[in-house]
Amino acid sequence: MRFILGFVIGLVLAVASLFMAGAGHGSYAPFIFSSGLLALLMLLDGFWVALIGTPLLWSAYFLFIPNINSRNGRIAIATVVVLLHSLVGIWSIGSRELLERDFQRQGTGLISFFVLFAISSALLILISGRPRTAKD
Repeated sequence: MRFILGFVIGLVLAVASLFMAGAGHGSYAPFIFSSGLLALLMLLDGFWVALIGTPLLWSAYFLFIPNINSRNGRIAIATVVVLLHSLVGIWSIGSRELLERDFQRQGTGLISFFVLFAISSALLILISGRPRTAKD
């Protein structure tokens, strides 16, 4: 069930990011935020691999991180994952001018995406921090 939840979250983030990219005329920052280090494949012309890999990446997060034995370890790894996605995304923005330009073009979409990203990240950390049950 967690795998499916992660896949759906990753798929929603990937599709929302794709819309924000706007056939190359919009911002790629949301895509980089949602795909994390997979976005580096875009530099090597691996856009489709990164796009398809994003739902699989998020499903792996939701499947494997909650299976770690230590609760503190689960929370720490989930937090590192979210920070890594955020740092790579912030790095991709590059400059304040670029961010302002993108915000002027797609302000509502960017705000919506980042709310979605924040909810997805919080859900990962919350599920990872839950006490494990016998069936986990």
